Amino acid sequence: MHAQQLEGLRVRDLNARHRAALTEAFSQGKAVMSAGELYEWFSRAAQVFVDAEQWQFLAPKYEAMVQLLEAEPEAAHPNLARALETLARIQHALGEDSRHMLERALAIAARAEGEDSVQAASLLAAVANQEFSWGRSDAAMRSLQRAQAIVESRRGAGHPGLARVTAELATAMGRAGRYEEAEQLFRETLRVLEDALGPEHPEVALNLARLGAVLHSRAKHADSELLLRRALAIQESTLGPGHPSVARNLAVLATVLDSQCRYSEAEALLRDALARSGEQSGFHHPDFAGGLGDLGSLFTSLGMHADAESLLRRALAITEDVLGPEHPDVAKSLNNLAALLYYQGKYAEAEPLHRRALAIREEVLGPEHPDVAKSVNNLAALLYEQGKYAEAEPLHRRALAIKESALGSEHPEVAKSLNNLAALLTRLGKYAETEPLYRRALAINEKALGAEHPAVAAILDNLALLLHRQGKYAEAVPPCRRALAINEKVLGAEHPSVAVNLNHLAALLCEQGKRAEVEPLARRALSINEKAFGSEHPETAKSLGNLANLLYQQDKRAEAEPLYRRALAIREKVLGAGHPEVAKSLYNLTELLYQQGKYAEAEPLSRRAMAVFEKALGPEHPVVAASLYQLAELLYQQGKHAEAEPLYRQALAIREKVLGPEHPLVAEVLKGLAALCRATGRADAAKKLEQRVAAIRSEKR
Repeated sequence: MHAQQLEGLRVRDLNARHRAALTEAFSQGKAVMSAGELYEWFSRAAQVFVDAEQWQFLAPKYEAMVQLLEAEPEAAHPNLARALETLARIQHALGEDSRHMLERALAIAARAEGEDSVQAASLLAAVANQEFSWGRSDAAMRSLQRAQAIVESRRGAGHPGLARVTAELATAMGRAGRYEEAEQLFRETLRVLEDALGPEHPEVALNLARLGAVLHSRAKHADSELLLRRALAIQESTLGPGHPSVARNLAVLATVLDSQCRYSEAEALLRDALARSGEQSGFHHPDFAGGLGDLGSLFTSLGMHADAESLLRRALAITEDVLGPEHPDVAKSLNNLAALLYYQGKYAEAEPLHRRALAIREEVLGPEHPDVAKSVNNLAALLYEQGKYAEAEPLHRRALAIKESALGSEHPEVAKSLNNLAALLTRLGKYAETEPLYRRALAINEKALGAEHPAVAAILDNLALLLHRQGKYAEAVPPCRRALAINEKVLGAEHPSVAVNLNHLAALLCEQGKRAEVEPLARRALSINEKAFGSEHPETAKSLGNLANLLYQQDKRAEAEPLYRRALAIREKVLGAGHPEVAKSLYNLTELLYQQGKYAEAEPLSRRAMAVFEKALGPEHPVVAASLYQLAELLYQQGKHAEAEPLYRQALAIREKVLGPEHPLVAEVLKGLAALCRATGRADAAKKLEQRVAAIRSEKR
């Protein structure tokens, strides 16, 4: 009678009465059936509970089933291997390491059915997935290769059992970062399962969702969304809205929508998924921690930093407590929290988190995995913000190489690394190498993400900054305005990225003499950053410096000076005295004091700025040339001609080499050097220099 209650049962209809019926029927069966007979019945009757992921309920029953089969005279029977495999899956879902069970099941299956059997392949793929989960990538790859060889030898058989093995293999491929192979295997699996089971079967939905996740990793977001929505519809219909897979796939769909800048939709799905996960798995479970991390990361990208931090710290604490300090999910949690701290300007707190995440991923996933590239990239970006350019460059190049190899040359992650490397090279004055990188990154993102994505805006803004530094002001304005329009439309008028665009546009328009347009842009940027980051953040200092520059150029020096000093104080406190941004503040304040005739007060500031720039950027950077020229001018005004001349000549050599002999900034130095030659009685030398200045300026007209 109890067994009859379980016939034809659907996952969505399960309740406590059915659990009681299975428990009673299993107890009665032990008294009247052999272990083999009991397993044949129980595995069929319990399948609906397996599909419902009722792991806590099933675990003691499968443990008892394994013990009964082990007591049989033929304990090496395939049924024991199957029971061990299911029990291992249950224990893994409960957060336990069950590889030893899978390996024992594999040994039994190999003896009973052969080392190249379908069951052996299934177990090898399951072992590989658990090895990846527990951080043993080398062992996982060995199991993966063995499973792949068996599947390849049987390809074309069209059997659902083999299709399930192929799906396990595809999952392991995805964990190894081999997304193209994973996609191919999932598509093959779906063809077989849809034909054998029908298009609305839960197994079809499971593999639609898995394929959707792989397509998301390959930046095929529109295709991914379609598959995930189809999977969710099937799962809610056949398994019920309370099934754990629904919560998981809602979270995956949310990340896809996030990638398409559909933030409000993504937030609603993540909140829904998090609530379901807490109810189903409990509030101290890795699945719940993953939901906290996803929602926290979304809040980070939206500039909701206070909300993000509490979620991300809670996610990290749960993940470390449940999975241990060296688990890959801990690396993900560390990375998410470090990203938030980076955006908050807390670089000293973020760096050890990024380094720990990288160490875990290298150890667990191997040095060429795409997730390792993400950690390398994140660490490099942090070092860049700290002015540690020599450390950052090889890391950016390494991240780019890994991504191109693992993801292909047209993936948005490749564009991200191209953009980051180009930004670093721009800062180092390597302009000729930089522009092709930006334009390649822009083409990749426009094709993959669409023309109005924030990632496109970020590259446009950086390209505009490069053109600005090259003196191509008119050419720089259109990409800068386009970046601003994209971010205002997609992120909202108060987002920090909008402030970045406003600052850059204001500086460009100032160079073009359009000063009436400039000050409102700079004040708006400052207001956004103070609201988003607070009064002592590096981005706030940047906005203060930009506004001060604009006021200075409008001869509002009394208004500019306190802003310069406030920006300098913030940068010294947050970034440290040797940071290039501190040198930039020193340089700007020196310019102001120079115009006020306060040469003696300005000179030590200028010397300090030059020393920082030379150390951070190298002796032949255009910014170093500007600093040399500034100090030379200060010394000249104080009559220190012998000290000033070598500085003029050093600045001239750098600018001629980097910018070309006909650049307006070359003429600027030539003019200063000519004045010094006249002041020291060298009229002929001065005349030659002045003729060069005139030639350059007439050419530029």
